[in-house]
Amino acid sequence: MHDKPPVLILFGPTGVGKTDFSLEVARQFPSEIINGDVGQFYTPLTLGTAKPDWRHETVPHHLFDIIDEPKNISVFEYKKLVVACVHDIWSRKKLPIIVGGSGFY
Repeated sequence: MHDKPPVLILFGPTGVGKTDFSLEVARQFPSEIINGDVGQFYTPLTLGTAKPDWRHETVPHHLFDIIDEPKNISVFEYKKLVVACVHDIWSRKKLPIIVGGSGFY
């Protein structure tokens, strides 16, 4: 069995405090946040997605506003992006935190 650093996954319905909790964890442990909510991939979607103001956070955020035009992103494509982010974050000796409301991703 291979020992790998941990990844924290926070998921649940919109409005339960996932984002605030992830930021609190990031204040306690060196962390970076990875988006796990399909609606937050899309740059034009802000209303109704509870997208955090990630550009103004001190904690690095990844995979927010990565799609500008309507297009589908498969779970396979998302997995490749997340795995790359996780390994990149691990390389900086930080905790990856995946946050989202979509159980699909």
